[in-house]
Amino acid sequence: MELDKLILNEELRKKFLDLKNQKPAYDIAFFLPQCLRSNYCEAEKNNGLIDCTSCYALREDGEKCIAGQVKDSLRDIFQYHLNKDIGIYIVNGGSIIPKILVDYGKPKIIVGIACPLEIDQAKQLLNYIGVESKSIPLIQDGCSETKIDMEKYALVINSLIK
Repeated sequence: MELDKLILNEELRKKFLDLKNQKPAYDIAFFLPQCLRSNYCEAEKNNGLIDCTSCYALREDGEKCIAGQVKDSLRDIFQYHLNKDIGIYIVNGGSIIPKILVDYGKPKIIVGIACPLEIDQAKQLLNYIGVESKSIPLIQDGCSETKIDMEKYALVINSLIK
């Protein structure tokens, strides 16, 4: 798919392509889908991002909010223990990724949790600017209270620690 079909806004597309020549601004960016949240999550949306407060609201299946758990575990592992400069973004959809990268800079690597279609589109975008990526597909379809394969999550996270 061509870049102009992935990024419709011409000005954003130009700024996004300029990232190709920039050095990485930070170590790792993690993109989590808003659908990992509990239906009872009270987090505010701010410019396409979810401001997670780690409320751990219970989901319909009785589990605590997966988005908050994943966000907090990533921050604990990478920021506090490994002293890595990271970004964690809970997003409404993959189309906001170019804007986030333009606003916050290009990371060395991106890890995305998403449905397979969003993963494919994001990988195409990231190839344009030369950013390595790893992905963790959702194991439950739908746009509400989805789940991830925790074994795959652990494998990807462990590959970044080494």
